Amino acid sequence: MNFNFFIVSILIMFGFTGIVFGEEGCVYDPNCILEEFTIEEINEMRNKAVIFEMHDGTLTIELFPEDAPNTVNQFLKLAEAGYYNGMVFHRIIPGFVIQAGDPNTKDQESDQSLWGTGGPGYTIGAEFNTIKHDRGIVSMARSSDINSAGSQFFIVHKDSNFLDGEYTAFGRLVPLGYSFKQLDFLAGLHVNPNNVPTNLLSATILNTSILNNFTPPPLDVDRTRELITTTKQTGGVITTYFNQEHNVKFTLPYRWDVNEPLPEREDLYLVIEPGNLEHNIQTQIEKSGFTPQIIIFSEEYR
Repeated sequence: MNFNFFIVSILIMFGFTGIVFGEEGCVYDPNCILEEFTIEEINEMRNKAVIFEMHDGTLTIELFPEDAPNTVNQFLKLAEAGYYNGMVFHRIIPGFVIQAGDPNTKDQESDQSLWGTGGPGYTIGAEFNTIKHDRGIVSMARSSDINSAGSQFFIVHKDSNFLDGEYTAFGRLVPLGYSFKQLDFLAGLHVNPNNVPTNLLSATILNTSILNNFTPPPLDVDRTRELITTTKQTGGVITTYFNQEHNVKFTLPYRWDVNEPLPEREDLYLVIEPGNLEHNIQTQIEKSGFTPQIIIFSEEYR
């Protein structure tokens, strides 16, 4: 059978209302949370900060509900309920991250081999976004299931941008004040071979408070220009492209790749074409010498 290929051009118009999406797989799990929020609800969450008081200092966390509304909403609920009080930063890897949020660590005499396995009894749908995992960014810990985040979170000690787009970043340490000094102190604690601190007192969250009417500092968070994520499902892998700058998100055809041939341009111009693993089409390309493409560009490009 002969195939006729043609170029499809799709015009992406500006002015869409911003929406933050989770992965579709969450809707099939009754214990997985994925809701929509109004602008008023987003603004209310944006004007709150979470303060963890510890033996040797405090950590003040600014939140980004525009990027991860479900994650921020659940984090605030847990913080307001005092859920994190008494928990230990049970995983400390200097130069990488410090991690907390496991209720198993409240009993410091419990089996430490179970630390890192606990949660609140529900999960939160992934809200991958373009925030870079730079020093001080707060992000959700999870298992290999992208929708398995619950109450555990980590704070990036040193820039770890290989995490970008793989974990839900939802906040950062307030750049002003003593939070970074406390981060460095915690990252410097002595740990055992399992990265558990030996000084549990210094690694324990003593009290949690909410700072209302918080005014975010006038410092922009660093972002990637675009985000490409893959989700494993029965029968293959689904790849999703997201460009926050232009508010464009779509699912790629199976085994097709997306490229930005003119990255220096400020407007959007994308080329989607079959990848090397799309064997049927590659065979037709070899026979015809023609590569099918989907062109996506913004109105300004025309």
